[in-house]
Amino acid sequence: MKPYKTLLRRGSDEIIIKNSRFIGEGVPVDSEDAALAFLGEVRKSRPDASHHCYAYILGEAGGAARFSDDGEPGGTAGLQITEALKRMGVTNLCVAVSRYFGGVLLGAGGLSRAYSKAATLAVYACGVGEMHPTLRCLIEADYPDAGKLDHFLAGSKAAVEGKEFAQTVTYTVAVREVDSDALAEGLRDRFDGKLELVTVEGFHMAWGDCE
Repeated sequence: MKPYKTLLRRGSDEIIIKNSRFIGEGVPVDSEDAALAFLGEVRKSRPDASHHCYAYILGEAGGAARFSDDGEPGGTAGLQITEALKRMGVTNLCVAVSRYFGGVLLGAGGLSRAYSKAATLAVYACGVGEMHPTLRCLIEADYPDAGKLDHFLAGSKAAVEGKEFAQTVTYTVAVREVDSDALAEGLRDRFDGKLELVTVEGFHMAWGDCE
């Protein structure tokens, strides 16, 4: 897995150019189905818009992309949204721009700039974060070691997601893949080899200041 940039949340912004209103809205997605569901919500929320143009990009490397001009002149809308997203280096997202026609023709150049700008504003409204390869792991500890483990984890680069109390205490933690070896080594050293880091799954996650 490699790091990638995507949207942090759903968001929207808008601009008005020569009486035409362009509303850009974006959302992070992880599948085509999620992108299409979002587009359905956009169309339903603005049924009176003249056009709903969009683009979505999927995959860590941004290899899967699709866009639509939705009746605007070819190359002036969906492609411009796509190019704006690629310039910002984001993936796993969908951005839709709804246009309310204001009665003044903008021309191909004007439309292209408007859709590109609306898409860019939508991305800014959503916020961009870097998603890091992350491991979800388990640590099983005896009760006498739990307090010491709490202190150790608080000073580490791991995030405690939960604890399960039974005959032992089982911690569920998330740690960046690049930090996992150091965490495992620290556990062995601090607890004389009694505690181990057991990986359950890998996924991507946004980590604030990771350095």
